[in-house]
Amino acid sequence: MGWSSSPGATSYTVLSSTTSGAETTLHTGVTGTGYTDTTAVNGTIVYYAVEAVNGAGAGPNSTEVSAAMPPGTPTGLSATPGINQATLTWTAPTGASGATSYIVKRSTTSGAETTLAAGVTGTNYTDATAANGTIVYYEVSAVNASGTGLNSTEASATMPPGTPTGLSATPGINQVALTWTAPSGASGATSYNVKRSTTSGAETTLVTGVTATAYTDATAAAGNTYYYEVSAVNASGQGVNSAEAGAIMVPATPAGVAQSPGNNQAALSWSAASGATSYNVMRSIISDSGYVTLTTAGAQTTTSYTDGTAVNGTIYYYVIQAANVTGNSGNSSQVTSEPLAAATGLGATAGTNQVVLTWTTATGATSYTVLRSATSGAEPRLSPG
Repeated sequence: MGWSSSPGATSYTVLSSTTSGAETTLHTGVTGTGYTDTTAVNGTIVYYAVEAVNGAGAGPNSTEVSAAMPPGTPTGLSATPGINQATLTWTAPTGASGATSYIVKRSTTSGAETTLAAGVTGTNYTDATAANGTIVYYEVSAVNASGTGLNSTEASATMPPGTPTGLSATPGINQVALTWTAPSGASGATSYNVKRSTTSGAETTLVTGVTATAYTDATAAAGNTYYYEVSAVNASGQGVNSAEAGAIMVPATPAGVAQSPGNNQAALSWSAASGATSYNVMRSIISDSGYVTLTTAGAQTTTSYTDGTAVNGTIYYYVIQAANVTGNSGNSSQVTSEPLAAATGLGATAGTNQVVLTWTTATGATSYTVLRSATSGAEPRLSPG
């Protein structure tokens, strides 16, 4: 504050008050025509008067002037973390010289805040640029026409963790092994949520509270394709899902295998297996062991196969495997087939109340069944064995 000199004055007395017209002595013996009041408090309106002094005493007060101080300091600053954002709230400073707006300051290092936003007119602000995986520090200062007040006490927000990376899903027999890399950043993960679906992009929570960066899904079933995502969790909440990873399971085991023997062949059929893109037909002459694959990998795409290399009179054992890009299913139930040639050279010689039948021996046959009918082509079985 400054004033014009008064003739005859040897010094001046500065008076002040926070109430108009109630000034009392602030400082005496001021010899110039200016004075800086270092005791004025932000948030107040301060009223001043000056008295001129000489050897005869003090003159009358000057005309009163006032100074509306910059606003006081906001209190109660809090920072609540969310997904890639932090919500700030505070209490407006008290005092006659109030705030008309606020400046929000931020840093990822304590005590190093710089301006994030100015002109904030309410006592709350959402920082939509706060990043998961960080610890963010904030201060707020109040502003009015006289300037900017002091920074508030610092508040921090420990953000939810960042996003796991490198998720991989390795299928096995009725299980999938998942691995991933922990997210980086000062605000780390304390656990993970594993999510799964059989439809891409539709994952829901499979398990929570996984503390390692690996998990084995032992509920995965053969014949399915599974999609996975992983999110990191800490005390502030759950972070953003990782990139999706898929696992194509080995196919389900074929069922309903049936066989029909023929002349030097065996006709096989089975039900389609979930997840299969092809089938392996396997044969042995020893029950439950020693199977040899008859088909070329990936070539047998239908659910029927005729083994044209079978030899009449030999007993064969067959199993079917389903296959896809991941691998092969387990063996189906075993079926047994014994190809037989048709009896040939059948002759019929009529006699009194009888017919004598003869035929050529069929390779591999241990007995024969005789069929008869009074209508051609409609012979029912007459005699087994």
